[in-house]
Amino acid sequence: MRRLAQILGLGLFMAACATQPATQPSPMPSQALPASSLPERPTATIADYTAEPAISTGSVIFDLPADGSIGAISLAGTTYQLANPTQPNTYLPWSAAPDGKQLAIIIVNDSQPKTEQLELAELWLVGVDEQNPRRLLNLLPAVAADQTPILGRQSALTDNAPVWSRDGKTLFLASAHEDQVDLYAVDVATGAAQRLTNTPDLEVDLVLSPNGDYLAFASASSFGTGGGWGNPTVYVYRFADASFTPITADQLAVGAQVVGWLDQQLITQFNSQPEGRASFILFDASTGTLTPLAQAMAFEAELQAGTLVYADQPRAGVATVYRWQGNGEVQQIEGINASRVSLSPTGQAMLLCNNDQPSYWRNGVLSALSVNSCEQSVWAADDWLALNGTEQSNALIINPEGQNQVLPHQALMAGWNEHMLYFFAPQADGWQLFQAQRASSQLQPIGQPLSSKPSNPRLVLAP
Repeated sequence: MRRLAQILGLGLFMAACATQPATQPSPMPSQALPASSLPERPTATIADYTAEPAISTGSVIFDLPADGSIGAISLAGTTYQLANPTQPNTYLPWSAAPDGKQLAIIIVNDSQPKTEQLELAELWLVGVDEQNPRRLLNLLPAVAADQTPILGRQSALTDNAPVWSRDGKTLFLASAHEDQVDLYAVDVATGAAQRLTNTPDLEVDLVLSPNGDYLAFASASSFGTGGGWGNPTVYVYRFADASFTPITADQLAVGAQVVGWLDQQLITQFNSQPEGRASFILFDASTGTLTPLAQAMAFEAELQAGTLVYADQPRAGVATVYRWQGNGEVQQIEGINASRVSLSPTGQAMLLCNNDQPSYWRNGVLSALSVNSCEQSVWAADDWLALNGTEQSNALIINPEGQNQVLPHQALMAGWNEHMLYFFAPQADGWQLFQAQRASSQLQPIGQPLSSKPSNPRLVLAP
């Protein structure tokens, strides 16, 4: 539940502790990269890209806000209902298995105000073809403990999608079935739940390390609606010996976030009052070393291919973009400004957002885009980008040279399958799923249109 960790203002200097000795941290000054020329239209040649054959099996999974359900349309055009209707505008957290054949879903049916108890919170497993649905775990306590804040329990249980192990045999998630909210490892085959934590705190924002040896998560004694978190902490759990390493901030911290892993190194973000600054810390799980990376007025950070980027948004002044490439110092990228940044999987290209005016940046070359929305975008593996449309502007496909290919208004991007893009767009009879090939004006409809507008569509491939 990454967004919950970005409550309110952001940080002062960091003080961090760990169970293993840490080296003395030293400030990491910012240095500017050489300025880049910004032509009206990039002239760089697109590098040759040898794509693997496109995967022929998969589905586009989506939420239906009209009834609070989850649906799927296979690439062959068959429509499935993966979660029954709950309440309108209910969001059901879900995640796909590594093989793309099953979904783990947190089923919630909550018609009460947030100050009341949840009516239902269960972990379910279902095939992407609607087959073999089964309940793995009831997440709610038989009798809610009076001392547990209701709002905090709801956030911990319903704002986090389950996390799959690399082999697809285990799910990690928060549950309160033993009264208090704790982390559990749930066996996918049997539903047996193994408790990982046993504290009165609330655990959120779970991220598994690339090698599967560590599980990082954020923790708090409470989630405030205006005053931030109580005692925000990031923990690193080591599976080999079931040990925990805490990473903490100063007493002014009001939030924590797990940004992501770089091999065995973890990047965390702590948000502090009163100045509203974020502090980024690098933790090496193999040595216990803590190193402060940077401080900034940053609400969003992206980590891809060993590259960290974020937009520094001072209260007065121009929002600037900073980058850290796995070692050395955090550096400002000169010649570009943005209030939000989306980083490509290669770490070499960025979508830059200033209010609702986006631009595309790659290797020092900047291209303005002819849309007025930065709501949602999907990257391909080789720096191609697809950007949602609005009622006033077309959606776009952008190639690595920054050149645009126009798609319909209001198109909702789902994902790339090599050179093929999948998206929803409105038609006279509903919302139709389409596929579009690069450099082609032909749109191929897939399956039957939906009667209501989907949200959060995501392409899940099953190799």
